[in-house]
Amino acid sequence: MGTYLWMASEMIKEKPCTHKVNVYSFDFVLLELTTLVPFQRMTPVQVAYAASEKIPINNLRPPLSTSCSLMLNNLIRNCQPCKEVVL
Repeated sequence: MGTYLWMASEMIKEKPCTHKVNVYSFDFVLLELTTLVPFQRMTPVQVAYAASEKIPINNLRPPLSTSCSLMLNNLIRNCQPCKEVVL
């Protein structure tokens, strides 16, 4: 277990997981290191609820940093789900 803020819905619901949950969490760690903290207007409980209910929160993700290298921004983008971002 870890912080709900960076946890995939499978982890929160204690369902079987693949390596994708680690990629998902890594994406948020990279975002935190390069830009504003994602979901800073939500409590950890609100984030966990949104994740467990698969509520889209794409508009809460901070934009990619303009001060970071293109390579790092591409890595962050490649860690994000292809579909609409859900926590």
